[in-house]
Amino acid sequence: MHSALLWVWVLLSALVGTATSQNPTMQLHPMHPAPKPEAPLVCSAELLINAPTLTTIAYSGKFFGDMGDYDGCKQDPYFHLCLVYFGIAGPQKIELPVGICIPKTCDTKILEGFGSALLPQLKKLSTEYQITRVVCADEHSEGSLSFGAWATIGVCIFFIAAAVLGSIYASPYATVLLMPFTSSHSMANGQEFSAEKGLLMNVVENEEPADDVESDGTAAVGSDGSAGKGKAAKVESFSTVPLIGEYWHSVAKSFSLPHNFQRLFSPLTGNLTTLNGIRVISMLWVILGHTYIGRVQEGFSNIAYTFPDLLNRFSFLIITQAPFSVDTFFWMSGFLGAYGLIKEVAKKGIRGVNWPMLYIHRFIRILPVYMFVILVYLQLSPYFADGPQWYMYEKVISHTAPQWWYNLLFINNFVDIRRQTLGWSWYLANDMQFFVVLPIFIVAHAIHELMGWALVLLGVVGCLVSRMVIVLHYDIGLDSVLGADAGQDSFNQLYQKPWSRIAPYLLGVATAFLYLRITRSETRKVKLHPLVVLAGFAVSIGILGAMLFITYKQQEYWNRAAVVAFYTLERFVWSLGLSGFCLLLFLGYGGALHHFLSVAIWDPLARLTYGAYLVHLIFITVVAYSDRVLYYYRDWSIVMNYVTNAIFAYVIAFGVWMFVEKPIMNLEGILLSFFQPKAAKK
Repeated sequence: MHSALLWVWVLLSALVGTATSQNPTMQLHPMHPAPKPEAPLVCSAELLINAPTLTTIAYSGKFFGDMGDYDGCKQDPYFHLCLVYFGIAGPQKIELPVGICIPKTCDTKILEGFGSALLPQLKKLSTEYQITRVVCADEHSEGSLSFGAWATIGVCIFFIAAAVLGSIYASPYATVLLMPFTSSHSMANGQEFSAEKGLLMNVVENEEPADDVESDGTAAVGSDGSAGKGKAAKVESFSTVPLIGEYWHSVAKSFSLPHNFQRLFSPLTGNLTTLNGIRVISMLWVILGHTYIGRVQEGFSNIAYTFPDLLNRFSFLIITQAPFSVDTFFWMSGFLGAYGLIKEVAKKGIRGVNWPMLYIHRFIRILPVYMFVILVYLQLSPYFADGPQWYMYEKVISHTAPQWWYNLLFINNFVDIRRQTLGWSWYLANDMQFFVVLPIFIVAHAIHELMGWALVLLGVVGCLVSRMVIVLHYDIGLDSVLGADAGQDSFNQLYQKPWSRIAPYLLGVATAFLYLRITRSETRKVKLHPLVVLAGFAVSIGILGAMLFITYKQQEYWNRAAVVAFYTLERFVWSLGLSGFCLLLFLGYGGALHHFLSVAIWDPLARLTYGAYLVHLIFITVVAYSDRVLYYYRDWSIVMNYVTNAIFAYVIAFGVWMFVEKPIMNLEGILLSFFQPKAAKK
């Protein structure tokens, strides 16, 4: 079984690399269309301006932001749609395209002249502008899938077939179909076949092993925080006995859709389940921020006057400060990782913990689904759609595909964000790097609590110092367009590097230290005065609110010292407020808020959050770049766009969880059971 999983992992990794191994130069369009017929048309700027063809007139755009008729233009085999981008002068850098349907024999330099010829007609406008670039949309060669795309489809078919067969075989009624192929001596003593129910029955006191539940920082949590291996429940009832063997029955059950669906909606209890609500809300916040970023990158047709208005809105800070949701995820990952490990060390001792298996579990939990999504993203998603701006999506794929192996090693956060495969997965690299060093803090805490606290303090101070040095060295300033961490230097050096992001993770670890110390006595429940609870919530929520809105219209008023102080402390202070807020919830306080964050509906959504994080931006960008008409911004339309993105992100994550993520988690449980001592299995 171990070798089988290893080969599956190697196969996925090899298939992801197909894009670079087959064609290192990565053509802009992966479908390699057949040669196009030459059109017997003379092409010149004068002809396009003074005597344009009917096709050009009918399918070209008429003004800034009008991308023309892409589908109408490509119906003529001798024409294609090209976008002429005009840079609009203003406080923000704005580009608006105009679609021109021209003969394929025309060179893009002619379009530059064509655009320049239009400028005298537009000089009456007060806005200054210039042509920044010209891009022609390539046609899709329908049906000509690459080898990598076919291989990816094959992998998807494998998981679907395994789910169908597993669902059939794991069903108790499968014994009816298998009985003709089972010899009479295959029934053990005390067993009999029930013709009435079509089952091999056995009346015994049966210990039914519970399923493996997620236990990492991206998973749902139960009353014990780790929600690792479920406790076996002894039941005395009729039960099915597999006819081909317990091992293969367990493998089939791992892929069973009814079984995995039941596990998805299994309830969780305890004070720590409030983290499930926080996790889902944070994920929805991430999707909200990326919805706006996706539309800004595509461009609004009314962006020239809409965007400045958005930037001046107080409520728009919810969008620009969405990166705080990532700090919330770091904090939760640190808390849950430390909480589970501290309890494990307390139970088994430092030498009793299987430290290598800890890392193996983490890699198996994260990597296979991660590689599967990257495989689909690189090899299959370029065929999902087309459009006048689809070249942007394909350009991202072509530029980032060669770096996929950085993701495999969880070091992609050291790659320029413009060349990262699945760019938003920089978070996973940081989270894995933090998890690698987490045992150092846990072991220090086990040796002496003060040693653990000292290491956490040292790590936090180091993080703050590194942030201050980076801000000063790269002269990073406030930028409200993409939030506080805008700009390439800011993102590459400050936003995604582990030494500048570990403070929230370590504050999560520190909160686990404090929470376990407070709740150490099982007989004495901690009881705080109502005024203390009220003050604690007020201060915590006040800190969180202040970090959200403190930058409102401050770009013109903050001096350099204020900017440096903000960048240095922002993520630390946010996590400090989050620590106080969550600690009170974990102790059972919060009333209606505690109840809301613990509602059962959060449990399945929390289990789907990892998949939603991986796939949401693929869906957002595919929809945005396949639009035929440049997006016209309205508040209501962007809200509907966001709701659609959130729903489809979780719907797709549901499919990934049912067919890929949960089956692999189940197989891991079967694999690890072979390495457990026999006494532990009984």
